[in-house]
Amino acid sequence: ESKVRQEMVLHAELQHPHVLHVESVFEDARNYYMVLEYCARRSLSAVVKTLPGRRMDEQIGKKIFRQVVAGVVYLHASGVIHRDLKLANLLLDAEGQVKISDFGLAARLGCELGSFLEGDHVTMCGTPNFIAPEVLTADDAPYDETVDVWSLGCILHCLLLGKAPY
Repeated sequence: ESKVRQEMVLHAELQHPHVLHVESVFEDARNYYMVLEYCARRSLSAVVKTLPGRRMDEQIGKKIFRQVVAGVVYLHASGVIHRDLKLANLLLDAEGQVKISDFGLAARLGCELGSFLEGDHVTMCGTPNFIAPEVLTADDAPYDETVDVWSLGCILHCLLLGKAPY
């Protein structure tokens, strides 16, 4: 099964107010197609770039961050590690609700913590300013959903301070 098809199937299974909704998926002889919920306000990355000092008001930033955390808690409870959480993958709909998007690097957790059913959890993947240290290590040790928690900290830092933590 192709990586694109795996992403489509995984994403279509997810149903949460803070996860970008998949309207439909289909394929023809040559391509896969995924119709996604429309988010009128663009990504958080694009929004933050328009703000003075590239930082959000603290109250708005906290409200947005709580939505991101709610979505990530749902993903982890559903056995999914996103592995590429960043401002560019957080979209805002017309009402200003956060939608987690881009499940191209996502992987499934097994029933027990640290037991993996699908995906390669020793591969270095993600975006440099948001990637957890354990993903960067060269010892090929497996990692788990805590890599998303690291990314959450980096997201909060960017939202409130206007720059990446490192």
